[in-house]
Amino acid sequence: MTEPIFELKDIVVTVNHGTPEQINIMDHVNLAVFPGDFITILGSNGAGKSTCSMSSAVTFQFPVVKFC
Repeated sequence: MTEPIFELKDIVVTVNHGTPEQINIMDHVNLAVFPGDFITILGSNGAGKSTCSMSSAVTFQFPVVKFC
């Protein structure tokens, strides 16, 4: 089996740290992307699509794109 080209392991995102309202909005999420994969993230409002995308952006350095 080939190695993933991108991988997230055990991602945990917690909001309201240290308060009675503290909650994990992502709890040990895993994602592996292999060469040739086509990835789509679907979900209703508030399902965590943006949170998942932002979690991957923090762990992956995107190249700088310059538009002329």
